[in-house]
Amino acid sequence: MSELLDPKEIDALLSAVEKGELDQPEVAAEDKPKDEAAQKVTPYDITNPDITLKGRMPLMHMINERFCRLFRNSLSSILQRVCDVELAETRGIRFGEFLAALPLPACISLMDLDPLEGSGLLILDSHLIFVAVDLFCGGSGKDSYKVQSREFTPIEMRLAQRLIAQVIEDLKEAWSSVQEVDFSLVRMETNPQFVSVIPPEEVIMVAEFRIDVEGSVGKMVLAIPYFSLEPLRTVLGREYMRELRQPNDQWRGVLEQELMRAKVELRPILGHATLSVRELCDLEVGDVIQLDTWADGLIPMYVEGRPKFFVRPGRSGAYRAVKIEDYITEH
Repeated sequence: MSELLDPKEIDALLSAVEKGELDQPEVAAEDKPKDEAAQKVTPYDITNPDITLKGRMPLMHMINERFCRLFRNSLSSILQRVCDVELAETRGIRFGEFLAALPLPACISLMDLDPLEGSGLLILDSHLIFVAVDLFCGGSGKDSYKVQSREFTPIEMRLAQRLIAQVIEDLKEAWSSVQEVDFSLVRMETNPQFVSVIPPEEVIMVAEFRIDVEGSVGKMVLAIPYFSLEPLRTVLGREYMRELRQPNDQWRGVLEQELMRAKVELRPILGHATLSVRELCDLEVGDVIQLDTWADGLIPMYVEGRPKFFVRPGRSGAYRAVKIEDYITEH
């Protein structure tokens, strides 16, 4: 019997399949995949990488955590309320997607990152600003505010500027153990179209902070272009941070006391003279050597080899002495 089907047999087979008259063969158990989950393929878009700060830059995550502690204390002092600041998320995202996802209205601040290249963004959401204004005006801060599509009032912008100034100071302190970064405010905007610091397809590193003011929750976002952090990639890739030691007042006092007891040598110089070798060899007892200073003039006095005072030679009782007349200014 031939293994090839003629056209009539093929038509009959297709017709039987369509009508359900042909039984489908069962797949043997050993032919079935043992782990169906292993057979699934997860799609990955290489044009939209999810760059996480915590994974690739662990030290950056520690800097943000340190900033949370600093700003928590600062914000509690400003608002006179118990505040909590937590790092909610750190990630990398395309700048165009980041701007599109910004909640409006929002206070958007453009910052310089000297000596790093590029500019950073600091975003305060409207709810956080409304709560802060309510607290400053004597309210409880617990009222619910309806987000309105309007510009912030001058009072709201003034308060937001004060909060941003404190954020910048705490950011400088948080970064000081890794790299001195002079964060500085350039301008404040409410329209995302005016803060295009990088092209939409470039990646920006985003740190989102959750701020809780006695039950009223707001959000703050810090965004820094990825290319700005590239020079520090090796440093930020470390898993530890060396904390700067704060000065100890007690030890400072002890050191000052011990330093005050130290002995120093004072050496007044009457003058100088230059002789030839022959003149030096011909010197005898009773010879007079003329110096380069006047008889009634001032002479310098050295402290541990450094000129500090102009003095006048004389005597005090049975001892020779000098009287301080002026200071010597070193150039």
